[in-house]
Amino acid sequence: FTDPEESILYPNARDTTARKQAEAQLRATTQALAQAQRLARIGNWSLTLATDTLTWSDEVFRILERDPAQGVPDWETFLTYCPPVDQAKLRQTCEAALADGQRRSLELHITTATGHSKQVEIYIEPVPNPASEGWGGLFGTVMDITRRKQTEATLKLFQQALESSSDAICITDTDSVQTYQNQAFSDLFGFDSVEAFRQTAGSITSVYADSRMAEYIFKRVQTQGAYTGEVMMRSQQRRLIPALLRANAIRDGDGNIVGTIRTYTDISDRKAAEARLQIQEQFLRSIYDGVGAAIFVLNRQADGEWVYTSHNRAAEEATGFTSDSVAGKTPEQLFGAEGGKTIRDRCQQCVETGTALSVEGQLI
Repeated sequence: FTDPEESILYPNARDTTARKQAEAQLRATTQALAQAQRLARIGNWSLTLATDTLTWSDEVFRILERDPAQGVPDWETFLTYCPPVDQAKLRQTCEAALADGQRRSLELHITTATGHSKQVEIYIEPVPNPASEGWGGLFGTVMDITRRKQTEATLKLFQQALESSSDAICITDTDSVQTYQNQAFSDLFGFDSVEAFRQTAGSITSVYADSRMAEYIFKRVQTQGAYTGEVMMRSQQRRLIPALLRANAIRDGDGNIVGTIRTYTDISDRKAAEARLQIQEQFLRSIYDGVGAAIFVLNRQADGEWVYTSHNRAAEEATGFTSDSVAGKTPEQLFGAEGGKTIRDRCQQCVETGTALSVEGQLI
């Protein structure tokens, strides 16, 4: 231009819409990744071998409870979060990954910057060197598995408790299909494993001697959440087993029934003892009621009071009182003050001397 005081501005415009959209998408993706890592308690890290430079994501700061203002430490400082034994394990695992190029994983104990004990799972993968052959570094993730390990430890304790129980315990799903049984269950019913039980018996209902009882118990647990009572079971060898059953519903976090835990106590010995006692009782009752002599049975209470509990048929005929009508009554209530006192004194004398007392006289 001939006039140096005059100038012309030529504007140049460029459409940056696509770039801005890409930048926004990148920020959204980065934020989503950070949120996903926070929810899953997984952070990522990388180590550049040439410079010994360690980098990691925000979630690693949270897992290690390290102040982000302190920045990412070097590799050796990072190792100090682990006890010496685990430091050695981590070094060996990294060396093995670099040696064969295979991904590795291991679980470590750490002490955070604030002194809390945690357990983490670390994945390690070698990264190729773009400038030359060999490996340029390591990339990996670190996951906080403290809660999972605590849950596993608790479940292990529960399983040990179940396995050490002398009662037969099993867990079934909502279709009565067996999913767990302890050793006592295997021993009692003769099925070596859950798989053997499923193949042979099918469902838990098939080992009940009465299928109608099995159906009743199933409905009872589904509607009321529990059942307790005596049942008759059948082993794999078809042996009948009387048992005390305690069945309880297993519910999920929403309260829905997802299965049943059943505990069977073998009461065969108790039932056999009860049967023997019943036979003995019947035998003694036949003698008790069959003799011609009147027999009265009295019991001394904790407070020293004497009360009748029963008497035999001969005593009923002699007194006119039935056995049921005298139960719980004192001698005075049945025979008056004078007669009752006589009976009471004789009973007391028998107990004090510890010997049988024989007295002749008129039956009161």
